[in-house]
Amino acid sequence: MNRFGLVTAAASILVCSAFHPATPEGPEVETAAAGIQVAVYPRTVEPQPGMPSPFRTPAGEELVLMELADGKLAYAPVTVENGEPYSCACGWDGKGMQLRVSEQFPTLRATGLHDEGELDNANGITGYPYSMIDCIARPKAFSYNGFMAEDESILAVLKGDNRLVRALGLKHPQLATPLFHLWNLMRLKFPAACMIYNGQRVRFSGEPTKSYQESIFRDEVQGTWDISVRRDLNPQERSFLAGRFPALDDIARADLEARLSRLRIGEMSPFYIMRYGFYEGHTMWRSDPIAISFIFGLRRIEELANAFGEDLYKRLTNHYSREGIAK
Repeated sequence: MNRFGLVTAAASILVCSAFHPATPEGPEVETAAAGIQVAVYPRTVEPQPGMPSPFRTPAGEELVLMELADGKLAYAPVTVENGEPYSCACGWDGKGMQLRVSEQFPTLRATGLHDEGELDNANGITGYPYSMIDCIARPKAFSYNGFMAEDESILAVLKGDNRLVRALGLKHPQLATPLFHLWNLMRLKFPAACMIYNGQRVRFSGEPTKSYQESIFRDEVQGTWDISVRRDLNPQERSFLAGRFPALDDIARADLEARLSRLRIGEMSPFYIMRYGFYEGHTMWRSDPIAISFIFGLRRIEELANAFGEDLYKRLTNHYSREGIAK
Protein backbone atom coordinates (compact mmCIF):
# COMPACT_ATOMS: atom_id res chain seq x y z
CA MET A 1 0.00 0.00 0.00
CA ASN A 2 1.19 3.54 -0.59
CA ARG A 3 0.56 6.43 1.77
CA PHE A 4 -2.84 7.22 0.18
CA GLY A 5 -4.15 3.70 0.75
CA LEU A 6 -3.99 2.78 -2.95
CA VAL A 7 -2.89 -0.69 -4.00
CA THR A 8 0.52 -1.25 -5.46
CA ALA A 9 1.45 -1.68 -9.08
CA ALA A 10 1.79 -5.44 -8.63
CA ALA A 11 -1.87 -5.68 -7.61
CA SER A 12 -2.95 -3.74 -10.69
CA ILE A 13 -1.27 -6.35 -12.88
CA LEU A 14 -3.47 -9.03 -11.34
CA VAL A 15 -6.58 -6.95 -11.90
CA CYS A 16 -6.05 -6.53 -15.63
CA SER A 17 -7.19 -10.07 -16.40
CA ALA A 18 -10.62 -9.18 -15.00
CA PHE A 19 -11.38 -6.51 -17.60
CA HIS A 20 -14.31 -7.39 -19.81
CA PRO A 21 -14.19 -5.89 -23.33
CA ALA A 22 -17.73 -4.56 -23.62
CA THR A 23 -18.56 -2.59 -26.75
CA PRO A 24 -20.70 0.41 -25.76
CA GLU A 25 -21.24 3.41 -27.98
CA GLY A 26 -18.26 5.73 -28.17
CA PRO A 27 -14.51 5.25 -28.52
CA GLU A 28 -12.55 2.75 -26.51
CA VAL A 29 -10.39 4.31 -23.83
CA GLU A 30 -7.36 2.49 -22.51
CA THR A 31 -4.48 3.47 -20.28
CA ALA A 32 -1.11 2.08 -21.22
CA ALA A 33 0.80 1.29 -18.03
CA ALA A 34 4.24 -0.31 -18.25
CA GLY A 35 3.18 -2.40 -21.23
CA ILE A 36 -0.14 -3.42 -19.62
CA GLN A 37 -3.43 -2.35 -21.18
CA VAL A 38 -5.77 -1.28 -18.39
CA ALA A 39 -9.28 -0.83 -19.74
CA VAL A 40 -11.32 2.10 -18.46
CA TYR A 41 -14.78 3.45 -19.24
CA PRO A 42 -16.58 2.87 -21.62
CA ARG A 43 -15.27 -0.67 -21.25
CA THR A 44 -16.77 -2.57 -18.35
CA VAL A 45 -15.36 -5.21 -16.02
CA GLU A 46 -16.80 -8.37 -14.54
CA PRO A 47 -17.41 -8.11 -10.79
CA GLN A 48 -15.25 -10.36 -8.67
CA PRO A 49 -14.43 -10.58 -4.95
CA GLY A 50 -11.53 -8.44 -3.89
CA MET A 51 -11.44 -6.32 -7.03
CA PRO A 52 -9.38 -3.33 -5.85
CA SER A 53 -10.75 0.18 -5.91
CA PRO A 54 -9.04 2.58 -5.71
CA PHE A 55 -5.77 1.43 -7.19
CA ARG A 56 -2.71 2.91 -8.83
CA THR A 57 -1.33 1.62 -12.12
CA PRO A 58 2.42 1.10 -12.62
CA ALA A 59 2.44 4.44 -14.48
CA GLY A 60 0.97 6.21 -11.43
CA GLU A 61 -2.58 6.72 -12.68
CA GLU A 62 -5.27 6.34 -10.01
CA LEU A 63 -8.55 4.63 -10.87
CA VAL A 64 -11.78 3.90 -9.04
CA LEU A 65 -14.52 1.42 -9.82
CA MET A 66 -17.90 2.96 -10.56
CA GLU A 67 -21.31 1.32 -10.84
CA LEU A 68 -23.21 2.40 -13.93
CA ALA A 69 -26.96 2.90 -14.25
CA ASP A 70 -27.40 -0.59 -15.73
CA GLY A 71 -25.51 -2.20 -12.82
CA LYS A 72 -22.33 -2.84 -14.79
CA LEU A 73 -18.94 -1.84 -13.42
CA ALA A 74 -16.26 0.27 -15.04
CA TYR A 75 -13.01 1.89 -13.98
CA ALA A 76 -12.61 5.67 -14.22
CA PRO A 77 -9.33 7.64 -14.09
CA VAL A 78 -9.38 9.95 -11.06
CA THR A 79 -5.70 10.75 -10.48
CA VAL A 80 -5.06 13.41 -7.84
CA GLU A 81 -2.64 15.83 -9.49
CA ASN A 82 -1.95 19.45 -10.27
CA GLY A 83 -3.71 20.41 -13.48
CA GLU A 84 -5.11 23.31 -15.43
CA PRO A 85 -6.86 26.03 -13.38
CA TYR A 86 -10.32 25.47 -11.96
CA SER A 87 -12.41 28.62 -11.62
CA CYS A 88 -16.18 28.88 -11.40
CA ALA A 89 -16.01 32.61 -12.05
CA CYS A 90 -14.01 32.24 -15.27
CA GLY A 91 -15.54 28.99 -16.48
CA TRP A 92 -12.22 27.13 -16.25
CA ASP A 93 -12.75 23.41 -15.71
CA GLY A 94 -9.25 22.07 -15.02
CA LYS A 95 -8.29 20.00 -12.01
CA GLY A 96 -6.65 22.88 -10.20
CA MET A 97 -3.72 22.55 -7.80
CA GLN A 98 -4.87 19.38 -6.07
CA LEU A 99 -1.50 18.43 -4.57
CA ARG A 100 -0.61 21.85 -3.23
CA VAL A 101 0.02 22.14 0.51
CA SER A 102 0.41 25.58 2.06
CA GLU A 103 4.05 26.70 2.05
CA GLN A 104 3.64 28.50 5.35
CA PHE A 105 3.15 25.22 7.24
CA PRO A 106 6.33 23.17 6.61
CA THR A 107 5.42 20.43 9.08
CA LEU A 108 2.07 19.91 7.34
CA ARG A 109 3.91 19.68 4.01
CA ALA A 110 6.45 17.21 5.38
CA THR A 111 4.29 14.99 7.60
CA GLY A 112 0.65 15.47 6.62
CA LEU A 113 -0.22 16.89 10.05
CA HIS A 114 0.08 20.35 11.60
CA ASP A 115 2.52 21.36 14.29
CA GLU A 116 0.45 23.47 16.68
CA GLY A 117 3.40 25.74 17.39
CA GLU A 118 3.53 26.63 13.70
CA LEU A 119 -0.20 27.36 13.75
CA ASP A 120 0.21 29.69 16.74
CA ASN A 121 3.20 31.49 15.25
CA ALA A 122 1.55 31.99 11.87
CA ASN A 123 -1.05 34.45 13.24
CA GLY A 124 -2.94 34.07 9.97
CA ILE A 125 -3.19 32.29 6.61
CA THR A 126 -2.14 33.61 3.17
CA GLY A 127 -1.87 37.14 4.48
CA TYR A 128 -5.24 37.23 6.24
CA PRO A 129 -4.89 37.46 10.05
CA TYR A 130 -6.82 34.89 12.04
CA SER A 131 -9.11 37.64 13.38
CA MET A 132 -10.18 38.57 9.84
CA ILE A 133 -10.75 34.93 8.86
CA ASP A 134 -12.85 34.50 12.01
CA CYS A 135 -15.12 37.31 10.82
CA ILE A 136 -15.55 36.29 7.19
CA ALA A 137 -15.85 32.54 7.92
CA ARG A 138 -18.79 32.81 10.31
CA PRO A 139 -22.42 32.54 9.16
CA LYS A 140 -23.90 35.36 7.04
CA ALA A 141 -20.50 36.72 6.00
CA PHE A 142 -18.79 35.19 2.94
CA SER A 143 -21.36 32.38 3.10
CA TYR A 144 -24.88 32.39 4.52
CA ASN A 145 -24.28 29.12 6.41
CA GLY A 146 -20.67 29.95 7.14
CA PHE A 147 -17.45 27.97 7.05
CA MET A 148 -17.59 27.50 10.82
CA ALA A 149 -20.07 28.02 13.62
CA GLU A 150 -20.62 31.34 15.36
CA ASP A 151 -18.76 30.21 18.50
CA GLU A 152 -15.77 28.76 16.64
CA SER A 153 -12.47 30.31 15.56
CA ILE A 154 -10.26 29.30 12.66
CA LEU A 155 -7.32 28.48 14.93
CA ALA A 156 -9.51 26.33 17.19
CA VAL A 157 -10.99 24.50 14.19
CA LEU A 158 -7.57 23.79 12.67
CA LYS A 159 -6.21 22.53 15.98
CA GLY A 160 -9.30 20.54 16.87
CA ASP A 161 -9.42 18.68 13.58
CA ASN A 162 -5.66 18.15 13.54
CA ARG A 163 -6.01 16.39 16.90
CA LEU A 164 -9.01 14.45 15.61
CA VAL A 165 -7.14 13.22 12.53
CA ARG A 166 -4.15 12.27 14.67
CA ALA A 167 -6.46 10.26 16.96
CA LEU A 168 -7.77 8.44 13.87
CA GLY A 169 -4.21 7.42 13.02
CA LEU A 170 -4.53 9.22 9.67
CA LYS A 171 -3.11 12.29 7.95
CA HIS A 172 -4.80 15.11 6.10
CA PRO A 173 -3.75 13.98 2.58
CA GLN A 174 -5.27 10.54 3.26
CA LEU A 175 -8.63 12.20 3.96
CA ALA A 176 -8.44 14.67 1.08
CA THR A 177 -7.71 11.92 -1.45
CA PRO A 178 -11.12 10.13 -1.43
CA LEU A 179 -12.89 13.49 -1.86
CA PHE A 180 -10.59 14.39 -4.74
CA HIS A 181 -11.29 10.99 -6.31
CA LEU A 182 -15.01 11.66 -5.99
CA TRP A 183 -14.72 15.16 -7.43
CA ASN A 184 -12.49 14.01 -10.30
CA LEU A 185 -15.07 11.33 -11.10
CA MET A 186 -17.90 13.87 -11.07
CA ARG A 187 -15.92 16.23 -13.32
CA LEU A 188 -15.81 13.52 -16.01
CA LYS A 189 -19.63 13.38 -16.05
CA PHE A 190 -19.74 9.59 -16.27
CA PRO A 191 -23.21 7.99 -15.89
CA ALA A 192 -22.62 6.82 -12.33
CA ALA A 193 -24.12 7.65 -8.97
CA CYS A 194 -22.13 5.11 -6.98
CA MET A 195 -18.49 4.18 -6.67
CA ILE A 196 -16.87 1.23 -4.98
CA TYR A 197 -14.24 2.44 -2.55
CA ASN A 198 -12.31 0.14 -0.22
CA GLY A 199 -15.17 -2.34 -0.52
CA GLN A 200 -17.88 0.24 0.30
CA ARG A 201 -20.67 1.39 -2.04
CA VAL A 202 -20.45 5.16 -1.84
CA ARG A 203 -23.45 6.91 -3.38
CA PHE A 204 -23.26 10.52 -4.46
CA SER A 205 -25.21 13.20 -6.26
CA GLY A 206 -24.53 16.82 -7.00
CA GLU A 207 -25.53 19.85 -8.93
CA PRO A 208 -24.06 23.30 -9.49
CA THR A 209 -25.66 26.20 -7.68
CA LYS A 210 -26.67 29.49 -9.31
CA SER A 211 -23.64 31.36 -8.03
CA TYR A 212 -20.13 30.53 -6.85
CA GLN A 213 -18.37 30.68 -3.49
CA GLU A 214 -15.15 32.62 -2.89
CA SER A 215 -12.50 31.27 -0.52
CA ILE A 216 -11.95 32.65 2.97
CA PHE A 217 -8.16 32.27 2.56
CA ARG A 218 -7.46 34.74 -0.26
CA ASP A 219 -6.47 31.93 -2.62
CA GLU A 220 -7.79 30.70 -5.95
CA VAL A 221 -10.05 28.01 -4.47
CA GLN A 222 -13.69 28.47 -5.49
CA GLY A 223 -16.81 26.34 -5.42
CA THR A 224 -20.24 26.11 -6.97
CA TRP A 225 -21.29 22.48 -6.44
CA ASP A 226 -23.65 21.09 -3.80
CA ILE A 227 -22.59 17.46 -3.35
CA SER A 228 -24.31 14.81 -1.21
CA VAL A 229 -22.38 11.67 -0.23
CA ARG A 230 -23.72 8.64 1.62
CA ARG A 231 -22.72 5.14 2.58
CA ASP A 232 -25.49 3.06 4.16
CA LEU A 233 -24.70 1.21 7.36
CA ASN A 234 -25.17 -2.53 7.20
CA PRO A 235 -27.20 -4.43 9.85
CA GLN A 236 -24.05 -5.55 11.67
CA GLU A 237 -22.84 -1.95 12.00
CA ARG A 238 -26.21 -0.78 13.31
CA SER A 239 -26.26 -3.64 15.79
CA PHE A 240 -22.75 -2.78 16.93
CA LEU A 241 -23.67 0.86 17.56
CA ALA A 242 -26.78 -0.14 19.51
CA GLY A 243 -24.75 -2.48 21.72
CA ARG A 244 -21.74 -0.20 22.08
CA PHE A 245 -23.70 2.98 22.91
CA PRO A 246 -26.77 1.83 24.88
CA ALA A 247 -27.07 5.19 26.65
CA LEU A 248 -28.06 6.95 23.43
CA ASP A 249 -31.79 7.22 22.84
CA ASP A 250 -33.29 6.44 19.43
CA ILE A 251 -33.05 10.06 18.24
CA ALA A 252 -29.41 10.42 19.26
CA ARG A 253 -28.48 7.04 17.75
CA ALA A 254 -30.17 7.96 14.47
CA ASP A 255 -28.25 11.23 14.50
CA LEU A 256 -25.00 9.36 15.18
CA GLU A 257 -25.65 7.06 12.22
CA ALA A 258 -26.42 10.01 9.96
CA ARG A 259 -23.33 11.94 10.99
CA LEU A 260 -21.16 8.88 10.38
CA SER A 261 -22.58 8.02 6.98
CA ARG A 262 -23.61 11.30 5.31
CA LEU A 263 -21.72 14.31 4.00
CA ARG A 264 -22.86 17.47 2.29
CA ILE A 265 -19.85 19.18 0.78
CA GLY A 266 -18.64 21.30 -2.10
CA GLU A 267 -15.65 20.84 -4.38
CA MET A 268 -13.69 23.28 -2.21
CA SER A 269 -13.50 20.68 0.57
CA PRO A 270 -10.65 18.46 -0.69
CA PHE A 271 -8.56 21.53 -1.62
CA TYR A 272 -9.03 22.95 1.87
CA ILE A 273 -8.15 19.65 3.55
CA MET A 274 -5.04 19.01 1.45
CA ARG A 275 -3.81 22.59 1.55
CA TYR A 276 -4.60 23.66 5.12
CA GLY A 277 -5.99 20.68 7.06
CA PHE A 278 -9.31 22.58 7.16
CA TYR A 279 -12.56 20.56 7.20
CA GLU A 280 -14.75 23.59 7.98
CA GLY A 281 -16.30 23.98 11.38
CA HIS A 282 -19.58 22.56 12.63
CA THR A 283 -21.93 23.78 9.93
CA MET A 284 -24.04 21.92 7.37
CA TRP A 285 -21.04 21.91 4.96
CA ARG A 286 -18.57 20.24 7.33
CA SER A 287 -16.35 17.50 5.86
CA ASP A 288 -15.99 15.64 9.14
CA PRO A 289 -12.80 13.50 9.29
CA ILE A 290 -14.60 10.71 11.17
CA ALA A 291 -17.33 10.56 8.52
CA ILE A 292 -14.82 10.60 5.65
CA SER A 293 -12.86 7.75 7.24
CA PHE A 294 -16.03 5.68 7.72
CA ILE A 295 -17.77 6.36 4.41
CA PHE A 296 -14.70 5.62 2.31
CA GLY A 297 -13.61 2.56 4.27
CA LEU A 298 -10.49 4.01 5.85
CA ARG A 299 -11.69 3.03 9.33
CA ARG A 300 -14.25 0.42 10.43
CA ILE A 301 -16.94 1.24 12.98
CA GLU A 302 -15.15 -0.87 15.58
CA GLU A 303 -11.94 1.10 15.05
CA LEU A 304 -13.78 4.39 15.52
CA ALA A 305 -15.34 3.13 18.74
CA ASN A 306 -11.94 1.98 19.98
CA ALA A 307 -10.35 5.32 19.10
CA PHE A 308 -12.96 7.54 20.79
CA GLY A 309 -14.90 5.28 23.17
CA GLU A 310 -17.97 6.87 24.70
CA ASP A 311 -16.91 10.23 23.24
CA LEU A 312 -17.55 9.21 19.62
CA TYR A 313 -20.88 11.04 19.40
CA LYS A 314 -19.41 14.10 21.13
CA ARG A 315 -16.48 14.18 18.72
CA LEU A 316 -18.98 14.38 15.87
CA THR A 317 -21.12 17.11 17.42
CA ASN A 318 -19.12 19.28 19.83
CA HIS A 319 -17.99 22.66 18.47
CA TYR A 320 -14.40 23.86 18.54
CA SER A 321 -15.08 26.92 20.63
CA ARG A 322 -12.40 29.56 21.04
CA GLU A 323 -12.32 28.81 24.75
CA GLY A 324 -12.43 25.03 24.38
CA ILE A 325 -9.20 24.65 22.39
CA ALA A 326 -6.22 25.79 24.41
CA LYS A 327 -3.30 27.47 22.70
